[in-house]
Amino acid sequence: MKHIRIVLLLLVFSELSCSLGPDPTAVPAFEPKTLPFIEGAEPFQSAIADLNHDGIPDIAVCGTTFERGYVRLYLSNPSGEYEIQDLNVPLAPRDLLLRDLDADGEFDLATANNRGGSISVFRGDGRGGFFDRQDYAYPKNPFAIESEDLDGNGLPDLIVAGESGSVGILYNRGELKFRDRKEMFESYGPADLTWVDVDRDGQRDLVVPIWKEDQLAIFWNRGKLGLKRGPSIPVDGHAPFAVAAADFNSDRNTDLAVPLLDQAKLQVLYANEVGTYEAGPKLYAGKGSRNLITANLNQDRHPDLVAVGTDSNEIVLYYGTSTRGFYTVPPLTVGTHPRAATAADLNQDGFDDLVIANLHSHDLTLLLSQALVSVAAAPPPPSAAESLAPLVALEDSFNAAVLDFQAGDIELSGRVFSKVLAAGLRLYRDGVLEPDAQNPHWKRFYAATLLTSDIARYQRERPDEAIAVLQDLAEVAEAQGDLQLAGLLWLDIAEIRRFDLDDRGGAIQAYQQLIEFAEAGFPTILDAARFGIDSLHRDQDGYQKRLPQVIMPYTVELRGSDLARMVHPHYAAYQRGTQAIPSYRAFSDAHPRSFRGAYADYFAFFAALSFSSQLGDPKVLHDELLNRHPDRLINLSAAGALLAHYKYAHEDAAYNEQLDVVRKLGERLGFNAEVLERDA
Repeated sequence: MKHIRIVLLLLVFSELSCSLGPDPTAVPAFEPKTLPFIEGAEPFQSAIADLNHDGIPDIAVCGTTFERGYVRLYLSNPSGEYEIQDLNVPLAPRDLLLRDLDADGEFDLATANNRGGSISVFRGDGRGGFFDRQDYAYPKNPFAIESEDLDGNGLPDLIVAGESGSVGILYNRGELKFRDRKEMFESYGPADLTWVDVDRDGQRDLVVPIWKEDQLAIFWNRGKLGLKRGPSIPVDGHAPFAVAAADFNSDRNTDLAVPLLDQAKLQVLYANEVGTYEAGPKLYAGKGSRNLITANLNQDRHPDLVAVGTDSNEIVLYYGTSTRGFYTVPPLTVGTHPRAATAADLNQDGFDDLVIANLHSHDLTLLLSQALVSVAAAPPPPSAAESLAPLVALEDSFNAAVLDFQAGDIELSGRVFSKVLAAGLRLYRDGVLEPDAQNPHWKRFYAATLLTSDIARYQRERPDEAIAVLQDLAEVAEAQGDLQLAGLLWLDIAEIRRFDLDDRGGAIQAYQQLIEFAEAGFPTILDAARFGIDSLHRDQDGYQKRLPQVIMPYTVELRGSDLARMVHPHYAAYQRGTQAIPSYRAFSDAHPRSFRGAYADYFAFFAALSFSSQLGDPKVLHDELLNRHPDRLINLSAAGALLAHYKYAHEDAAYNEQLDVVRKLGERLGFNAEVLERDA
């Protein structure tokens, strides 16, 4: 009886363990390993198979230089090392496959040669090598290649996506002879091929992303009749370069997933009725993602997704669950500009490993799963659209409020700006919204903040309210470590105290607070704060200047124009026409006591000086800057730039006149301005 009890207890425990299932939050870690590709060549795609019958998967990788195409074979051995063999192929192979094409029991090799305009086929020798290649013309820039026995003769035919506009079949007539090419013409942009039984008739159909048309094309498998063009599946985004297929929600129907190049997202499409799909979640896929595959990355056997972010150098993993959800881990970093991934169990631990082809570092990264080392996975964070929903919902209202502001309806526009400010501040404080001068959501929030402050300062003449608005954002920016943003806000606060409230002590305190963190590396802001304090102590005997000298030519660091965008995110609200300089003038007129107004005049001057005198006379714009904003350090930058312009143009009279302007300006600002002539 004692033994029976033990057995029963073990059975109960076993059943309990199975009912609970594997923990989706514990997934195997990866150990990276780098393999070199051919020197100077960019590896593009890989395929994996046991080419020499030793029970260990081998790797084949296609790539190219400007002059030659290659396939490199990595033949594995039990120690985990690889023996290398190289094959020559026509230019720019973009895809390859390993499959027994002649029914002799050995893997053969086929490549899609994009610039070579051909398909290359090699017969495998069963020992890890290949015999001489045969080339078949395919002039539509082959980009992807697949195989399927369409005509039922027992031999896989080759199906090709031609980037310049075709999906074609090369029929296999035996002995690796491919004849009777049949092409179905499509618009430019077929980029990948995936087999899915879309109509559930027992035959796999072909799904082809057409990246130029933002859709997936279905080709019905009609057996001996070939492929017949079916409907299109639209995607919510631009440039679907790849498609992956698996049952992601455990309903026994094959779903699709597509990377969207313009959004750095992948779109999941759940299969509904025959041939129809429902949009599922959008998940982060890395910037520049053009490749997406399925894999078995953990112990639960639900299909997982691997996205390759070429521009962000990331491999993004999503672990499938029994429902419509996914778990993920922080993106993995590999070589430079990874282009494609392939999955197989290379180290034979029961989980898929990944082979990543890295274009710009000219190598492969093997991500080898570690069955005994786990890392924690978690549900992916909400998408930006979900997280920013309170701010996105106000987009139309904000745009209308800008028009109301331009029309002079301050009360109506101010109420909307305050709502946008409140929503954005919460999202920024929570870490959902980040400062990015290119991000329209950030730009809208930041513009609403400054417009709310402007209304309080200029229209309602309530400078204390203007300071309160700016200070709320400045304190959050400091807490988040966004010191350049905080510096611009404290500069605004200091100048409101100085010019609007005549609060000398408060202005000095704000400048001083600005100096404490601007020293981290924001010279333009730091100089402005030091000069501001010096200006307030100009009449004090014995005062030691914080900015005793500046180096000429004095320049304003624009940081790739980000400073311009951060200074003037609400510039459009003050536009009075389409030309840049009149619009900047209108902005400056509306900000008479603000460094923002001075910067508007400065940018107008610099645009005329640097890009085209048709925008305005740089000398006139320079004089207006000096007259409208006489006590600004930025004047030195403009004066020095004009001086250098006259020197370069050999306009001696204008140069000498400007040299006198620079010296007098230096005296006015408290500096001894001297120009040192140097030999070239």
